[in-house]
Amino acid sequence: MREKRTAVPTNEEEDELVSFGSGRGCCWLRSAKPYTWSQLITLVALLLIGGVAVANLASPANAPGTGAAMQLLWLPPASASAAPPPTLPPQPPPLRPAPGPLLRAPPPPPSPSPLTPPTPPPRAPPTRPPSPTELHRAPTGTNVPQRPQMPRLHVLGAMKAGSTSLYFYLVQNHQLCGSLEPSYHDKEPVIWYDDRTLLHRQPPEYFKSWPQAPRANCAEHVDGNPVRLTSHEAPAALHRFATASALELASIRLLAVVREPVAAYLSWYNHRVSEPRLWDSIPSSCAYARQGLAPSFPFFAKCELKAWQQECPAWRAGTQASTSCDYGAQSNGLGKGMYAAQISQWGKTWPRQQLLVVGFESLSRNFSQTIQTVLSFTGLHADKLQLDAARLPHVNSRPNACKLRTIGCDSLNALQLVFRPWNAAFNGAIASEIEDGTAPPEQMAVQLGDSTLSCTDTANIGPVSLYSMGELEPRWVNLSRC
Repeated sequence: MREKRTAVPTNEEEDELVSFGSGRGCCWLRSAKPYTWSQLITLVALLLIGGVAVANLASPANAPGTGAAMQLLWLPPASASAAPPPTLPPQPPPLRPAPGPLLRAPPPPPSPSPLTPPTPPPRAPPTRPPSPTELHRAPTGTNVPQRPQMPRLHVLGAMKAGSTSLYFYLVQNHQLCGSLEPSYHDKEPVIWYDDRTLLHRQPPEYFKSWPQAPRANCAEHVDGNPVRLTSHEAPAALHRFATASALELASIRLLAVVREPVAAYLSWYNHRVSEPRLWDSIPSSCAYARQGLAPSFPFFAKCELKAWQQECPAWRAGTQASTSCDYGAQSNGLGKGMYAAQISQWGKTWPRQQLLVVGFESLSRNFSQTIQTVLSFTGLHADKLQLDAARLPHVNSRPNACKLRTIGCDSLNALQLVFRPWNAAFNGAIASEIEDGTAPPEQMAVQLGDSTLSCTDTANIGPVSLYSMGELEPRWVNLSRC
């Protein structure tokens, strides 16, 4: 086995080797030529500088991003005879020490340019606005107070046109109930009587007329006060009350019964003659009574015709159905038969789809078919047998020995002269609303024409426009005989 020997330089080779460090075998530099001491010192200095540089780069004080300069260490020369190394300018100290261990921090977000608008925050998804019916739906939940109750069915009138008969049919056959007031068969809440105060009446004043808890044998309630059709303030007042109630506005149904105006006007007069106390409630200068006496129909009609002509300048100008004469005068009984103005007034506040107009002649002659239309519109139901046997109740009529069934032909002609243009306006409006779909689908064609009342020449009130109040000679009716 051959012995492994370490090569040792000979004396000749030692001339070509230069050792440095503390040990013989530490470090050797082989050169073809001998180095001078200055070259060796320069070489050693470069090695030391490189090592120090590497150490500084690995130091936390010189981590990237700190801005500290690398410090260089110089070793003194090995011999005094050697040339001193060049002096470097002093290095600036580090700007700040590195915080913590050697971890590269995430770069800060770039600052927005002053010309770039800031990015808006993300928007929440848009919410669907509530529908009108949702706005007026009764709140639910055990801790949420319920809104007050009121009827959704309303028979608006007209007076002496069969509206009371229609009201009592609905009450007697469909488990409907009236108000809590002790007025006429609980049919007519008194809040509607004074049109001048309706503008200021508040919803709680109306709600107190209706039960706020279920009543036995009452599926629903109905308001049957007939003075509302001719009222200027009733449409807005009813809308104000309904908005504050638990009802959905779209669920409310309005019924209006109209009748040939001259026949309705005569029936209105007979009704007051049969009940003397009613004369005191008529706000008309023509409706005064003296010691149990009431004005005769010829005098009363002539007096109101003159008053209406004076209060309606459009009549004298020839535009007899002008909107400037909307109801004639509120204190005038003639205005109750001007239905075109009344339906138009309600249509300004309530959708026409929620108002059904029914003709008195249709109710009296073809009640079964007409009441089926009314029930369909109101959402009430009845079986076929019940409808076939249905008859219009005869109510609100009193025995009256003074009741008139014929009137003077002059009175009839004068009244028809006033009502004829209003009838034409009403017929045209109903036909147009049916054609364009403004009226509800159940709306039937309703036509008003000249009166079919019989007349006699025994009572003459003279020309319509050529008289003065001084020329009127009132004839009185003894109410005690009626």
